[in-house]
Order: sequence, then C-alpha cells, then structure tokens
Amino acid sequence: MSRNIGRNKRTGGSAPIMTGAQSKQPANRARLGSREVVRLNQQMSAVLRDRKLSPVQKFEVARNIFMDIPRVGRRDRYSFNTMMNVEVKTKTPGFYQRLSGLFDLMVREGVQPNVVTYNTLIKAAAEKGKYPDAKALFGEMVDKGLKPTVVTYSTLIKAAGENQDYSYAKELFQEMVGKGLQPTVVTYNILIKVAGENQDYSYAKELFQEMGRKGLLPDVVTYSTLMKAAGENRDYAYAKGLFQEMAANGIQPNEVTYSTLIKAAGEKGDYAYAKALFSEMVDKGPQPNVVTYNTLMKAAGENGEYSDAKALFGEMVDKGLQPTVVTYSTLIKAAGENDDYAYAKALFREMVGKGFQPDVVTYGTLIKAAAENGEYSDAKALFGEMGRKGLPPNVVLYNTLIKAAGENQDYPYAKALFKEMVDKEIQPDLVTYGTLIKAAGENGKYSDAKALFGEMAKKRLLPDVVTYNTLIKAAGENQDYSYAKELLQEMGRKGLLPDVVTYNTLIKVAGENQDYPYAKELFQEMVDKELQPNKVTYNSMIEVLLFSSEVKEAKELFQKHCSFQWKNGALDCHELSRGAAAIQVSVYIDKNEPPVLRVITGKGLHSHRHPLGEMRMFIQGFVEKHHPNYQVEVDEGNEGCLVLRRKKDSE
Repeated sequence: MSRNIGRNKRTGGSAPIMTGAQSKQPANRARLGSREVVRLNQQMSAVLRDRKLSPVQKFEVARNIFMDIPRVGRRDRYSFNTMMNVEVKTKTPGFYQRLSGLFDLMVREGVQPNVVTYNTLIKAAAEKGKYPDAKALFGEMVDKGLKPTVVTYSTLIKAAGENQDYSYAKELFQEMVGKGLQPTVVTYNILIKVAGENQDYSYAKELFQEMGRKGLLPDVVTYSTLMKAAGENRDYAYAKGLFQEMAANGIQPNEVTYSTLIKAAGEKGDYAYAKALFSEMVDKGPQPNVVTYNTLMKAAGENGEYSDAKALFGEMVDKGLQPTVVTYSTLIKAAGENDDYAYAKALFREMVGKGFQPDVVTYGTLIKAAAENGEYSDAKALFGEMGRKGLPPNVVLYNTLIKAAGENQDYPYAKALFKEMVDKEIQPDLVTYGTLIKAAGENGKYSDAKALFGEMAKKRLLPDVVTYNTLIKAAGENQDYSYAKELLQEMGRKGLLPDVVTYNTLIKVAGENQDYPYAKELFQEMVDKELQPNKVTYNSMIEVLLFSSEVKEAKELFQKHCSFQWKNGALDCHELSRGAAAIQVSVYIDKNEPPVLRVITGKGLHSHRHPLGEMRMFIQGFVEKHHPNYQVEVDEGNEGCLVLRRKKDSE
C-alpha cells in the first residue's frame, strides 16, 4: 500500500532529506512486518497439523491469526491461500460462502489469485456438490492466463466423475496429456474409478496398462479400485489375478482390498475363497472392520451359509465392532431367505432398540421376508409403519408387496398399491406390471390382466418373456385358448424367444383344450430349439399322449425321462397330472407285478380344477381297464390313497 509523503509545514517545500539512520527506519519496519507476516502464515498453516484441536477449534485459531495479520503487515497470497485451505479442510458451517468472501477480499486488497488459489476453490466447489461452480472456476483461471496443474485436472476429473459427466472427465484427461502434463498415480486412480463407475471396464483396464508403460507403479488404491471394477463386471479371475500381482509386487492389501475381493468371491459363488481371505486378514492383518464383516456376512447369506452369517454377527459384536444399518439389513435378508422370520423380526427390534433408524432397504428386506414366510399381515403393517415415519417406498418395495397381495388373494389391495404408485408419480416398471398381471390372473380378474398388458404398450414398456408366460397361463385358465396361442405368435414377431416355461404352459393349455396335435407340435419345436424339457414338460406330454390314445408312447416317454416317486412306501402321484399319475402306476405294474401296491393320489396338480376324488377315480378306471388282474380299493384310513392287489394273490 502506497503512502502519501507529507510536505514540510514550515517551508512548504519537499520533505527534508533524512539522515542515514532515519532513512533506514521505514525499510527496517517493512522487513520486520514482512517477517511477522511470514511467522503468522506459518502459525496458521501449523494449526491444521495440530491433532489436539477439533476442526472448529482449528478454524477459530486460524481465523484469529488471519485477522491479526493486518496489525503487523500486509496479508499476502500465502495468507489467503492458507486460510482458504483451512476452510476447506475443517468444513465448518458456512465455509463455502466464506470462501467466496475471502476471494473477494483477496482481490480488493490487491493480491492476485494464483493456481493454488483456484485449485483450492475448485476442490471446495466439488466437495460441496457445486459442480457447475467448479467448472466455471476452471474456465476463469484459464481465461486469466493461469496454467492448470496436474492437481487442477485431477480434482476436476474426480468432480466430473461424481457428477456423471464421464465424457468431460475423459476429455480433461486427454487435454492434460496433450499439454505435456504427466498424470500421477493419483490421477490414474481417479480416472480408473470413474471409468469403472461408468461401466467402461475396458478403458479402466487400458489405463492400468498405460501406467505400466509409463513406469508408474500402481499403489494399493489402484489395485483395489480396478479389483472393484473387475468384480462388478463379473471378471472374477482378473480380480484374483490383480490380488496375486499385488502380493508379488510387495504391496500390502488394506481393508478395502480384502473387502472388495471378498465381495467378488461371494458374488461368484466362491464362498470358500471369501472365507480364506477373511482368515488371512485375521492372521496377518489388517484386521477386518465393520465393512469386511458386512461383506462376508452377505456372501455367507447368498451362498447358503446362513449359520456362518449369524456366527459372524456374533463375532463382530464380541470384538467390540458396532453393527450398522447395513449389518442388520444384511442379516435380516439372510434370515428371511432361510425361513427364519422370527430371528429377522428380533434383529429388527434390536436394531430399533439401539437407536438405529431403519431405512427403506431395511424395511424392504423385512417386508420381503415377512411376505415369503407367510406373514402377510406383518408385511402390510411394516409398510404402513414406513409411511408413518415418512420413508418413501420405492418401486422395488411396491413390487414386493403387490406380489405378496396377489399370493394372498388380496387383489383389491394389490390394485390399491398400484394406484398409489401412480398417484405418487412412482413409475411402475416391467416387474410391477408383470406382478400385477399375475395377481389378476390368479385372482379371477382376467380382464384386468389383459387391460394391464395393453397399458404396457401405451407406456412403451416392452413385455418380457416372463410377462408373456404369465398372461398365457391366465388365458389358458380362463378358457381363452385362441388368445394364448396368439400371444406365442406375438412373441415371435417381437423377437422374444420362448423359454421352457412358455412351452410348458402352452403345452398344458393345449392339452386341456384337447388340441393334442398342437401340443405335440410344441413339444417337437421345443426339442428342435434345444430347450431342455423338464419334469413339468414330461408331466404334461405324458397326459397329452395318453389322451391321444397313444398309451405305448406315453409309457415310453415316462420310462425314458421320468423316475418313480415314492413316499412312505407308497407310489406318490400327488404332484403329477392325472394322465402322468396313471402312466406311472401302469409302468410300475408292467415292470414289477407287485402283489400289493399302495398309491398316494392326493389332489394332484389339477386340484384347482378337479375335486379330491377325480385323480383317484381316474387311476382306478385306468388300472381296471389296462390291468384287469388287479383289484383297486380306497385305503380305509386315507381317502387320498389307493390299494392295488393282484387278484390271484387276493383270491
């Protein structure tokens, strides 16, 4: 700051010439002031390294020093940059607004911002979620002739990635290289992460290889980040290879590395390796943290090792690690999938009792567990509790409850949930429509099912194979055979390949409509397309052949592809169609001619169409016609069981 030199009051002339000693005093004071500013700047910088101070205390001490500088001298660029850095590192309330004020003050005091200033402001904008501000600051510094550094580019690439601006992130990287700046390991780590999160796995791998060509040694972050991308892209072998490469290069894995590979192993179904990695951590370090436990618990639950999941929960608590919402949600999910709903409920109560606030995922997990374990009323009650707590359900949660409502013959509630979704502007997806169509079909609301299917087209939702299968089944059960056949043709026109369920459903419908030639045609088409028929297929086809008076062919199909079903010493037919049940009994008699044969009939798969005695009577009639040497009686102690006695033995 310039000073006005006063004129000599006595002479009105210029100021008197000072002596040597007098002339040195202002310069000495300037040097003294400059040294004091440097000292205060250093104190301000040291505050950030003081571990005894909280972030708020660090901010307050640094601010006091900053405000004290004008007392001894002029604040310089270092003063402003340091104070800005303190603001960004401590992030006390209002820090972002104060940064703007600091920048304005800097300009007013005639201090020119430099690259460090802009880097700090860009970082602050990015971390505050002000991505447009970060981009604008970058443009401003370039306009002022300041040259961005590797730090500038790295910071903005990270911000671009976090704001789904992947193309700009790649563009910045290329610009940086084009200007002769050499990306660091940190830069590569950032872009590999961004590439992985944007499903550009091949580019992530390419960047890793580029690092090697440039002589940059990947660090633990590089390996962990690329392992995560590999796991998410089901490239489990590559993820394992990276882990082995780390060891060969002497790089110690950290908690993130282990957790990442344990997750990948669990998703691949290699639970044994996931456990081995966990044991390695325990033996060699680093010690597993809550995230690691959560990850292995999830892997255990998804790989049928429910007892391990429960044991891990107990172990982490014993070690003093505090379970999180994720921990509880993971174990609740595993409990639900293992028919242990009582434990799932107990975990939920424990979680709430400890002051945790269940989120949408936790509620969704427990609602699904309740629905799948026959606790439909609980599922509805939990859904209502969510609403009272102000937690907005998502489309997955609605789908879960609509499915449960349909399976519990509560179709009005399923419809009400669908309407509520639409009213709340939650867009129903393919699963929503498929689930509600199934509920409508199974609850005698076939017209609703067709209307919903038509509505999908209006909303440009393309039905998938599952949706078509559901409607074909509903059409068959509602005597709309021509429409069922039409749906199969429509699938072909839309390029959808029918699956085993499609063929099974339509073969069954064709048989029930006595269109046996078409049923046989479908079966042959299925074989020609190399779709593997299953138990359901053969069950339907044996009945079709039987009702086509092709008894010999029906028996041959049974002998080639089916096996006898036994229960408590009796031939069990209750999971078969009438025709397949009769053929099973007939084939067994042909092969063994038993003196006595007990046959369990039950209700059969057609129980929704046929009364209790129909399968029993059908088998009885078939045996009397084709095996007249057998006497058929109803078991006195069980009306769902027949007793067949060879006549020459009973006489």
